[in-house]
Amino acid sequence: MYSDFAKLLVEIQQENNVQIPFIILTGFGTGESWQYNGFVMKLFFKFILNSIYSDKTKMEEIITSSKRL
Repeated sequence: MYSDFAKLLVEIQQENNVQIPFIILTGFGTGESWQYNGFVMKLFFKFILNSIYSDKTKMEEIITSSKRL
């Protein structure tokens, strides 16, 4: 769901040759902030929220690696 949204945002901006700034707050524990989680939180994310947080990380990667206009 999150990564699909990111793909759509990037696609719209590229198709229309515009760059509209946006802010996406994913929550603590995903992407670069993963290293700051404690052992218990890492287990919780891994076994309970794995698919959700994996998709959030994928969303961040799509946005940060998108071609800037």
